[in-house]
Amino acid sequence: MVWAAIATLRGFVTDRFVGRAAAFANGELRWSFGETVLWNQHLRFMLVPFVDAGRVFDSIGDTTLENWKFDGGIGFRLAWNLSTIVSFDFGRSSEGSIFYMLLGHQF
Repeated sequence: MVWAAIATLRGFVTDRFVGRAAAFANGELRWSFGETVLWNQHLRFMLVPFVDAGRVFDSIGDTTLENWKFDGGIGFRLAWNLSTIVSFDFGRSSEGSIFYMLLGHQF
């Protein structure tokens, strides 16, 4: 289990891939399944399946569509007063699985 700020791919250990140039994409489907007011605080609950893809390169000239890394997983979001977001993500990749917790949006 790893607790870290998410910089790129959620199924890999932070800083697993390094290079002078990087490209990555994250896709999420955010489904709000409930909301309530508790102690005068507005709370919204979301389920978030996601996929990520990325690759690092020694230089921008080395950019190709080959050997990209992919992962996927599921997340839970707690929106507090619709401006503070607490994220819990469980990502799986070919190298294992990792649990992340983050304060703020992925993107």
